[in-house]
Amino acid sequence: MKKIILVFSAIFLFNTSSLFAQINVGDKPEENVPVVVTTAFNTKFPNYNPVWFTSYEGRYNQKLTFEGRFIFDNRNSSAIYDQDGNLIAFAAAVEKKEIPADALKFMNENFPYSTILDSILVTRGKNKITYELGIITDGQYIIKVFSEKGDFIKSTRA
Repeated sequence: MKKIILVFSAIFLFNTSSLFAQINVGDKPEENVPVVVTTAFNTKFPNYNPVWFTSYEGRYNQKLTFEGRFIFDNRNSSAIYDQDGNLIAFAAAVEKKEIPADALKFMNENFPYSTILDSILVTRGKNKITYELGIITDGQYIIKVFSEKGDFIKSTRA
C-alpha cells in the first residue's frame, strides 16, 4: 500500500509537460504488459495511451502490479491493475478547491505552516474514494488520507 501511495505521489510531483519526459532512476517504462491488463485498461479508458510501469506490492512484495500513467480529463492520472487485469486503484490529481472543506480545515488547524504539495483523489474497490494530501513536515514527506467527506483517516510516510 505504501508503494502505491508513493507511486501516486511521485506522479504528481512532476508537472504535466514533464510527466513522461522525466523518469526516476530505476523507474523504467514496462513494454511487456499482459494482454489481459491492456484489454481491461482499454475497456475502462478507451482512446488513452498510458505509459506502463510495474512494481511489486503486498506485505512481502509478492504481488506484481501494472500502473498505467496517462492524462485523463486534463489531469495527471494513474490506473493500477493486478496481473489478472483487475483494477486495484485509480488516482487523479485534484485542485485545492476540490478538496473537501473538512479536510482543508483539519490541515489548517493541525499543519498551519505546511503547504499541501500534492492532492490526489483515489478510488479503490467499489468506489471507495479517499483524498490524499502530501505535505512536508519535519523534513519528511507525509501523506494525510481523508474520506470522501473530509474526515481524517490516517497518516502515512511515502
